[in-house]
Formats: sequence, structure tokens, C-alpha cells
Amino acid sequence: MSSYTQVMVEKGLVTVEDIDTAERVREDQGLRLDQALIQNGALSEQDFLKVMGERLDFEIVDLPNATIEDEAIRSLPSRFVYRNHLAPIARENGTLKVATSDPFDLYVFDEIKLLTGLEVTPVLAPRNEIDKVIKDHYGVGGDTVEEMTGDDDLALTSSEDDSQDLLQMAQEASVIKLVNEIILEAINERASDIHIEPFERTLSIRYRIDGVLQEAAVPPQINRFKSAIISRIKILSNMNIAERRLPQDGRIKFSVGSRQVDVR
Repeated sequence: MSSYTQVMVEKGLVTVEDIDTAERVREDQGLRLDQALIQNGALSEQDFLKVMGERLDFEIVDLPNATIEDEAIRSLPSRFVYRNHLAPIARENGTLKVATSDPFDLYVFDEIKLLTGLEVTPVLAPRNEIDKVIKDHYGVGGDTVEEMTGDDDLALTSSEDDSQDLLQMAQEASVIKLVNEIILEAINERASDIHIEPFERTLSIRYRIDGVLQEAAVPPQINRFKSAIISRIKILSNMNIAERRLPQDGRIKFSVGSRQVDVR
């Protein structure tokens, strides 16, 4: 039994039987023991983080009530943040405070130091709270949009009148991924409607949640790809991507886990 699991047993957070069961899950699914315990429901993530915070002398932060500084957000690129599930929350006197839900992945903080030239103070927070900070401050699909921004072919919007170019853009893997992320976010937020409205220079994305339209948190760079996004949705709905004047009806069916979702 590892030292941290021994501490959890001594604190009465888990039993030896819980650990034995989690060990079998760990071997079958290739998880760490703590991940298997949490997945089995034998241990809460919050209790795990408290134990690790005490052992590593890391602060546990309450992200929903924390002030997230814009300067901290600007310190790390969205692709890095999304890939590592981190939330930069404060920057002061050459030190960046970064929240993680994985106290075992400490090498990532060396990467941050090399990337930013700043000292790093790690703190701990539940993964769902970190994910919310990322979505609120970097936007839904922020990492995908950043990848698209570096793609010169996708960045071209001067060919909006060429249906063949639009078709090609709409079938790019990054566009497909971004549209999927927009729809999945709506499902996760239990939205009844998604309003995607292209204007001359901007793209408005809103979700209707509990009867109220709410602006989706999306990165501003998404405006550059509004034609590709709209075309992708038309393709999914079996609509004519060349038709921009007359209204069209379409339908999308797809699966999310075991759920069948019908979008009209």
C-alpha cells in the first residue's frame, strides 16, 4: 500500500477493501490508484486533494469564488492550458499561481517556468472547477481555435462566395472538432436551443438555458471562421451550403455516450 493510500485509510476516507477493488480496476483500465478509487465512488476528489495538499503543502483553492486575473490568463496559451487541464489564476512579482487537479504531474510546472520565465506556485482544485475556468476565460474550443488561427488556409475568408472552398474548409478536421465542441457544450449545459448568428464581422453563439438566451463563452478569434462553421452545420444538416438567402430546414442525429441526440 502506498504512503498516501495508507493516510487515507488511517483517516477513514477509504477501506482496505476499497483499495483492493480499485487495484483490480487500475490493472484492467490502466488508471492510477487514486483515479480508480474516485471512479469507483470510494473516494471523493475533494478528499483526495485535501490529503495530497497536506502531504505536498499545496493550497486548496475555491475557484468558483476566486478572482481570476486577466494577466494570469494571458500568461499561458490556450492549447497548453487545455492539453494539461490547468488554470492560471494569479500573477504577481514574477510568480504565476496555477491550479491543477493532478498533484502527481509536477513536471508540467517546470514546462510553465520554461515557457513563461516565471516562478510557479502550484495549487489544487477539482477538475470540474478548473474546466469551468478554462471555458469561461479561454472559450469553448479555445485550443481548437488557436490551432485554426495558425492555419493560413482556414484563415482565408475572402473566398466566402466560392462554395467549393467552403465545402473544403467545412471538412477540415479542426472545423469538425470545433462544431462538435460547440454542440457538446450546449448538451452539457442542458440547453434547449443553440443560436448561431453570423454578422458582417462577428459570429454570435448563444445557448437557451432554462428559457433564457445566454452568450456562449467563445474566443474572439472564432469570428474569422464563421463561414466554415456555418457550412459545417449545413453539411451535418443536409442543407445546401451555397444557399444564403432562403431559409432551410435540417436535422442532425448523433450519439453522446449512450444518449441519442436529435438536433433540428
